Amino acid sequence: MADDGVAAVEPFDFPETGRGQRTVRAIRAGETVLAVPLDECWTVSAARAALGQAHAPVLAALDRLPAPRVLKTPLLALHLLIERARGAGSPHHAHIQVLPREFDSPLHWTDDELAALHASPSGWRAFAERARDEAARDYGELVEELGEAMLDALNADYASYLWASSAFQSRLMDVHGAEPLMAPGLDLFNHTADPLAGGSFGLDPHTGRHVRVTAYRDYALGEQVFISYGRHSNGRLLFSYGFALGIGSNPYDQVELTDALPFGPACSDEASRLRSALALRAAMPFAAAFDEPHGSAPSGAPPPVALDIPSVSELVSDDERRAMRLVLRHALSLAAPLPTPLLVSARLAQLTDAELRALNAMPAAFDALTRGMPVSTANERAAVDSLRAQLGALAQRGSTRAAPVAAVAAIAATAAESARGARRAAAARLLVGGERSILAATTRALDAKAAAAASASISPLLPQLGAASAHLPPAAPAGSSRALALAAASASASASASAYIEHVPLGRAAEWADAPKLPGAGRMLVCTRAIAAGELLWSVPLSRCYGADDGAGDALLVTALGAGAATIPRRAFAPLLIAWEQQAGSGVAEAAERVAAATRLGHRLEHSAPLCAWARGEQAQLRGSRWLAELDDAALEVGEDWETLRGVLAQTAEGQRALEHGWLSEARYKAARAIWHAGAVDARAEGGWAMPLLVPALTDGCTHDAALPHGSSLTIERDSAGTPHACVRALCPLDARSAVRVRFGYESNGELALRRGFALAPNAHDRVELSLTVHCTARTLQAAMLAAPEAPIDLVAPSPFEFVRVPTDGDAQAAGEAGAPLVTRHSVSAAQPLPLALLALLRLERLTTDELGAVEAGLARQGQPLWAQLQSGVPLSATNELHALHAAEAIALEHLRAYTPEARRVGTAHPEQPHDGGPPAILWCSTEAERTAVADAVVGAEVGALRALAADAHARRRTLVEGFLQRMHTLPGKKADEASPWGRLLRTSRPRLDKMSSQVGVTTARLLAAVEAASSHPAAPTAGCALEAHLLLAHVCSSSFGWLMGCAPEPRAPAYAAPLCAGSYAALFAAKVRLWGCFLLAQWAEATTLGLSELNAMLMESVDLRSRHAWSVPSVRALGVLGTLGPLALAGDANGTWLAELRARGVDVEPSELAARPDDGRALVVCWADVRGVGAVGVELVRAFGGRVLATIGEWRGHTYGAYSDGLGEHGQSFSTECQRLVEETFELREHTQLPNWPLMRDALLIWERRDAEGVGVR
Repeated sequence: MADDGVAAVEPFDFPETGRGQRTVRAIRAGETVLAVPLDECWTVSAARAALGQAHAPVLAALDRLPAPRVLKTPLLALHLLIERARGAGSPHHAHIQVLPREFDSPLHWTDDELAALHASPSGWRAFAERARDEAARDYGELVEELGEAMLDALNADYASYLWASSAFQSRLMDVHGAEPLMAPGLDLFNHTADPLAGGSFGLDPHTGRHVRVTAYRDYALGEQVFISYGRHSNGRLLFSYGFALGIGSNPYDQVELTDALPFGPACSDEASRLRSALALRAAMPFAAAFDEPHGSAPSGAPPPVALDIPSVSELVSDDERRAMRLVLRHALSLAAPLPTPLLVSARLAQLTDAELRALNAMPAAFDALTRGMPVSTANERAAVDSLRAQLGALAQRGSTRAAPVAAVAAIAATAAESARGARRAAAARLLVGGERSILAATTRALDAKAAAAASASISPLLPQLGAASAHLPPAAPAGSSRALALAAASASASASASAYIEHVPLGRAAEWADAPKLPGAGRMLVCTRAIAAGELLWSVPLSRCYGADDGAGDALLVTALGAGAATIPRRAFAPLLIAWEQQAGSGVAEAAERVAAATRLGHRLEHSAPLCAWARGEQAQLRGSRWLAELDDAALEVGEDWETLRGVLAQTAEGQRALEHGWLSEARYKAARAIWHAGAVDARAEGGWAMPLLVPALTDGCTHDAALPHGSSLTIERDSAGTPHACVRALCPLDARSAVRVRFGYESNGELALRRGFALAPNAHDRVELSLTVHCTARTLQAAMLAAPEAPIDLVAPSPFEFVRVPTDGDAQAAGEAGAPLVTRHSVSAAQPLPLALLALLRLERLTTDELGAVEAGLARQGQPLWAQLQSGVPLSATNELHALHAAEAIALEHLRAYTPEARRVGTAHPEQPHDGGPPAILWCSTEAERTAVADAVVGAEVGALRALAADAHARRRTLVEGFLQRMHTLPGKKADEASPWGRLLRTSRPRLDKMSSQVGVTTARLLAAVEAASSHPAAPTAGCALEAHLLLAHVCSSSFGWLMGCAPEPRAPAYAAPLCAGSYAALFAAKVRLWGCFLLAQWAEATTLGLSELNAMLMESVDLRSRHAWSVPSVRALGVLGTLGPLALAGDANGTWLAELRARGVDVEPSELAARPDDGRALVVCWADVRGVGAVGVELVRAFGGRVLATIGEWRGHTYGAYSDGLGEHGQSFSTECQRLVEETFELREHTQLPNWPLMRDALLIWERRDAEGVGVR
């Protein structure tokens, strides 16, 4: 790229879009369209430098200005006006000359023109009027600071200033890696709502000194090139850029529907506070931050809901607390006219107070609600009615403001007298019409919901919702974990009198004894007598335990926090109370027992450190495990929490005193948080509800045993006086004087090390969590949701499978055949390496459209739905099962590569430690050696689980293929005869293959043996990681194409002489050809034919991959041959793959443009000059070349599949017939090097030497 930039486009006035950029030559996908040096761009840094040199007082005055409301760029605007006044003496003169003389943003519209926006339901007319007023105020503040005389000297009257500000508002772009800028030429590209149809822009990764536009697709000469300004609605496009897209043609057009709820101190009662809290929780997953750089390809639609949450200062302000609101801004669009967050919010608003409290106590029900499940028929009807009312108000807002029809027609007629007025009137009609069409779509969606509710076909969200709400005491604090415990205990006690317990104090069944093996404690609990399973060991009144949000109930602490308590995250309350009580005392008389327990835990953590206290080098032993990321997230979370706490405490006198005296500090809070996480255990209440509690003498005095029978050691029950207790029960028989063994939870060794500072050997709950994303169409979404086998709901034990992100039916329909992403999380262990839910989803996603139809038709004849078949675990088809098992193995191997080689060796040496039936050994973290042992236990279990997954999938796949071979001769052949290259090859080869059916079986078995030899078993230390093994397998499979088609001799298992280079493209080639070859071999063995749909899909994918990387795959041998030719000139390597590999080996090589004529002694290397075997580029290059040595990369006649089929050209697809004839007449072939081949390709590197006048090659 030249220093002065590159331009393959020129400005042109198009009749449909106005001025834009058109190509001056043909452009290929991935090619640079325009490159602008950063030095020529308008930036704030450049403006400050220019003003600082010539107008220092202006710069100083600008720095004193308050933040502007509308005109965000006063510095840039004045800089532009100063440069415009300089005329031809300005370095930006040429760019200034092509800037528009006027802009079409509504800031510049007349009152009559703005009247056309009256009918906008979003109120854009009022927005425009406010924006004009605020712009005038912004300029007024500029006049006050700089003075009229200075602004006159700068030619900055209001009209000029508004023009300059609009220039930047419509042209300033965010470029990743650089400050916002306006680039000459880049600002002339028109906008497209489909960025993949245009180009992307960003910093040039090679120079870092240019902003470049890259083509996403091929362009013909004279074609307009577009870029994407971002995912903007028509309203945003109009106000920022002065235009709107056609009705229905902007996928990001939207209308906002706003909900405002009382929030924090503004809530008048607990029910309203809970309602706003649940609405916030429900909306958060949908309100992901949307901050996408200009020029990038959007990954989806904008978030369906945006949140306006009061700040900390607002929450502690007495003046504004009553008007405080949580605002949810729901985005209605044609793609999602009735978004899930809006429905959830409407359904929540119609719940009774008791139903709200019950929903808050039932996480499973709340999760189902946030996924879009209706609550009940009555609730759905009420929600639809409320939304109809809101929608009617929104539509009425536009219609009542609308000017009379005759007046609007007069305005349009007047506007039409000028081109400017016509443009603005048309843009207004597009904006308003688009919003009206969205409201109409939302109305239709509401009609459908109303019809469903009227049919009474909605099942209750959870049958126990109503019953559970009846047991919740009305006065329980909203969202309080202690309140939920009281409610659970109340429900339990009301069931029968036998539910009451007798309080058992510590010392009756368990007592303290010396325990030198318990680090930092010195004492532990032992049984005073023989204990039966299920017997109550001791109980503690709930008031003497720490709960998840107990800090909200401590009088002194509440005084210190003041009104800011509402802003503190719930997770911070328990650690805050622990730190507070340990240092400042407490107003609770019963706190001594829990403070002593927290102190004992603190001492133990000092001796056996949790993961967060390890040295960085020790933590690095866990590389590849998710616990390192969890550790970083926890560190970030605790830092954010402390900053919030400190800000809240600083607002009150008591809080300031606590900070000044050191009662609360960041170090003390971190220590208290560690104590809470080390000591908290989930207590089970009636109905399966769970809540974390730190119970005195439990985690600080008992031994954790993961091998105990399933169940919870900790429950919440009520005594005869109605007092709730935390009850510790034995899960197995315990001998007298034996240590009290309980279950802290179902935690893996990674969780134990992170939270509690120890691990177990062995740990029955060790597992690794895998995230899986499958894309579901409207046909497969329901089956995917129901594919996982039913599992009992247990809020204490971890779920082996959970949904992370679930698309709605609307998402799936909008995504079409591409499918909407469904994200799930699966727990994989050595005992259960391939969970049925994981395999079921892999089977479902790998069904082609044709296969899906065939499977559904077959199951329909049996009266069975698809989801039931998936749940049963029975494979859908043989080929589908091969796909799914290969995907499962690939997932495991991909995760294994993230671990260090040492970790992989640990996992190989200790895949699963034996368990003799006794309690597991505790691995403490007191010394460096002990911490290394714990790290080995963590990663060893995870690596062992991943290896078990890979081995299981591999074994199942091999068993399936062996079954193919056994059944091969009994299956009739299938006919494959279609007008495609594959079909013609199959038809031509069929007679030969029919005559050698016995040899097919033998040779296929030999090939499969070669496959096994090439790829070592996944459970081995180097499970499929060696590129050479992949390459050998790829060669075997690739040669099988030619053999099956009769184009090559019988393949065996040769040692491939030319290994690939270790680049990403080479690895991609090896992986793809390995997959395809294995699949086709297995398919042939099963049915003695090959499926055309799969073959054509492979061929199309290979074309896409070659166009994005290189048409031929470089090999080590080929690169070595080229390196012996001396200096090289390389032509046709559009993406630079061969160039990079040659330079990495120290070869002197330069890229050669098509018109270049190397006469400096360089050999010419030509790659695929004539794609598809037609064109004149190859001939032009050969005629222009005057050198001695020529190298061609690609196919050459006599060595192509076209020699065996009339469906492919005999001369291949890399060079035209004329080019090949010219080369053979002018040069003599000296060396032939076979290259790795994509399907139906037979690429080679040919070295040619120029003939002398007598036709002999010149040496």
